[in-house]
Amino acid sequence: MISLQEPKLKTLFREYISLYVIGNEHLVELMFLSFCGLVLQTKILYSAKYIYPRISSFVIQDSGSGKSQAMSALYWLMAAMFSRARICKITKTTDAALIGTKDRDKNSENEQSRLLFKRDLILWDEGSVLLRGKNSPHSENLQDIMQMALDEPGYISKATKDGVIEGRTYATIVAGSYFSDEIEQHVLKKGFFQRMFVTRKRFSNNEKREMQLNLHKLEGVSLNQKRDLEAKIKNELIVNYDFDFEKRTADIYKYPGKKYSIMGIDNEASKRFSEKMANYMDEHIFKCYLDNRQQIIETVWSRCRLLTIKVAAQHAFLDKRATILDCDYQSAFDLVVKYHLQSMKNILDSITDEKVVYKSIKKTRQKKFILASLKAFKKQKPNFNNKEFCEYLLKNKSGLEMDREIKIGESGIKTLIKVLEKEKKIKMIQMSQKGAKGKTIEIL
Repeated sequence: MISLQEPKLKTLFREYISLYVIGNEHLVELMFLSFCGLVLQTKILYSAKYIYPRISSFVIQDSGSGKSQAMSALYWLMAAMFSRARICKITKTTDAALIGTKDRDKNSENEQSRLLFKRDLILWDEGSVLLRGKNSPHSENLQDIMQMALDEPGYISKATKDGVIEGRTYATIVAGSYFSDEIEQHVLKKGFFQRMFVTRKRFSNNEKREMQLNLHKLEGVSLNQKRDLEAKIKNELIVNYDFDFEKRTADIYKYPGKKYSIMGIDNEASKRFSEKMANYMDEHIFKCYLDNRQQIIETVWSRCRLLTIKVAAQHAFLDKRATILDCDYQSAFDLVVKYHLQSMKNILDSITDEKVVYKSIKKTRQKKFILASLKAFKKQKPNFNNKEFCEYLLKNKSGLEMDREIKIGESGIKTLIKVLEKEKKIKMIQMSQKGAKGKTIEIL
């Protein structure tokens, strides 16, 4: 039987996070995914291999919204579930700290660090350290290592002059930052963000005020409240989900003992999900942008399937089922689109590399380009449709290629059409001829 109620585990988790953070449901959803990826002891049979439903996340929010506090909550909760030796919260790091080094004399790996090989959860409350520029020491190595670690399964291999450092990593990575120029640059140029569950939340002034009004509730939290909820969450995992930390080490490192359960995928449900993904791609992913951002959003989308399957596996396991069904795909898909995909689109929409003094020049060029394109489009099709016009622009990109300063996406096209109409450069007219439907555009 499929349950429609929120799992008790999530209700308890939300209550626990509320001891650290006020008025930020966005963080609850994100942290719960990473938490479940660690404590729900199942693995997915996927493409002839087993993968774990781990979710590494990068949260982008304003300073003071509770990112660091939420990570602290996750840290202490996981310390109660696992062991503090398996978790770390850090601010600065190097590639050597993450994967170790080769000892020249003993020709062995340095065990003083190797965080990605030894820890189950690594938290960076200042995620900007993972986005350092090209001129920063270790930056390229660090970014390459992180991308390898975020693949599924995570496997790191780095050649050094003293030998090769390699091994599997099962670590979940959670990082946070305020929105910055570094994020914009890395979204366009690196594969880091495409491999994570990225979310961006901007708070209104009313939401910020509401947080301030309720901060006093955090000041009255007692240590007993915290420990009581930790015990309840662990008990819920043990009683209803057969949680046992020893299972993790036995399954990951192939030790003797009880192993993770296997999450299957219903073939017919998977086929219907493929059709859903293809339809969504056709309607919402293709033709988003007319510049190199289009390649980025398509790369993000291509990785959304595996991300959705992992979330779907969590959903099924929480409902005490061993097979991913349509309802699991739907719930996971809605969550991935709402939080991850929409956030990536918002970031891409905000990207610009022009100085302020050039913005008005760019807008003028865009309007001229759209106006000329509308004239050409009208000769082919008397009636006007936004989607068909965007498709037309993508097929006739010569104007864009000649002037690379013109950067505009589908939403920008719609906005410029409204601007041109307001400036009385064009006029929308309802078609009145017999048998004709829709609107046409008159160029004034």
